Amino acid sequence: MIWNSIEEKAEALDFARPLDVHKWSDFPEVNAAVDALWLELKIDPEFGGNKRLKKKHIKVVVLDLYAAWLSHPDYYVSVFRDANRYGPGGRYNALHISFLTVAVVDVLERGAYVEVHPGYNDRLTGKSAISRIRATDKLISLIKIIIKFLKLRLVNTLILNASSLKTEKSPRWTTRIRLKRYGCGSSCDPITSCSIKRKSRSQTRMISMFWASTRKPTS
Repeated sequence: MIWNSIEEKAEALDFARPLDVHKWSDFPEVNAAVDALWLELKIDPEFGGNKRLKKKHIKVVVLDLYAAWLSHPDYYVSVFRDANRYGPGGRYNALHISFLTVAVVDVLERGAYVEVHPGYNDRLTGKSAISRIRATDKLISLIKIIIKFLKLRLVNTLILNASSLKTEKSPRWTTRIRLKRYGCGSSCDPITSCSIKRKSRSQTRMISMFWASTRKPTS
C-alpha cells in the first residue's frame, strides 16, 4: 500500500481493531481454506513443527482477517509481536493462543497472503503502535474460490440425493428452495454467518458422506 503522506498512512492504519481470537468455525469451507494454505506454507523452511498447532493458529488468523475484510476491505487487524503478550496470564495465553501467531503472520506475509505494517515503541517520545495486518487480494480470492466451489458441490449433492425434497418447476428454483430449507440463502457466507440446519438423520448422513468423499485418504 502506498500513501501520499505520513498523516495519510497513520489515518489508514488507525482504522483497525485487535485480533479477535474468539472466532472459530468448523465449516468445511474454513477447513478447506486452512488445508490449502497449509499445503503451501508447510514447505517454508522457517515454518516447521507441530502440524495441529500451526493449523489451529492459521485458522484463528485467517478467519479473523476474512471477518475484518467482510466488515470493510480497508479494515486492519492489530497484532502484538511481543512474546510477553502471549505468556502466562496474558489475554491470548488464556485462550491457548501462543506466540506462534507471530510466526503464522510472518509466513502468510512471505506467501503474499497478508499485508503487514510493523509496530514500534519509541522510548524517547513515548509513542508506540501495535503492528497492523490485513488480508491481501490473494487470500480473499482463495477463500472465495473455495466457498463457491464447495457450496456448489453441496447444493448439487442435495439436489441429487435428498429424496425427501421434491423436484419442482426448474433446477434454478429448486436450488433456491433447497438452500432456504437448509437455512442458507444464496448470498450466505458460510464462514461467518450461517449454519446448515440438518432436518433428518438421513440428510445429516448424506452431508457427512459428501464431505468425507472430498477428503484425500491419508497415507
